[in-house]
Amino acid sequence: MATTVSNGNGTDVVSLLKKNKPPALKKLASWKDENEFDDTGNPKTPRTSTTPGHEHCTFHHDLELDHKPPTREALLPDMTDSYKMLLSALGENPDRQGLLKTPERAAKAMLFFTKGYDQTLTAQVLCKTD
Repeated sequence: MATTVSNGNGTDVVSLLKKNKPPALKKLASWKDENEFDDTGNPKTPRTSTTPGHEHCTFHHDLELDHKPPTREALLPDMTDSYKMLLSALGENPDRQGLLKTPERAAKAMLFFTKGYDQTLTAQVLCKTD
């Protein structure tokens, strides 16, 4: 039994889609030599700030690489505010007596739970052997 899907005007949508399918995508000629890419189409050398066409991009300047992220403790006030917003969105009053310290406790807990992301295995092994 064939299934038909109508658009409400008596037109069979499935047959229209089969008849009017878009043409297959074609591989466009690259502006680079073909030998600069591996078999999967990825560049053999990674892009750097010296890649042609990227000289004026502010994202690729070396000054961006010197940026140091804030310390984990500096994130605490923003995280506390985020937890207050989360509690408010859940319908709670973060300023009520039982929840006054909860946002800060939750932020500190999250920092504790994720502190392993800042640690390396070699540093942990060296600390254990000393």
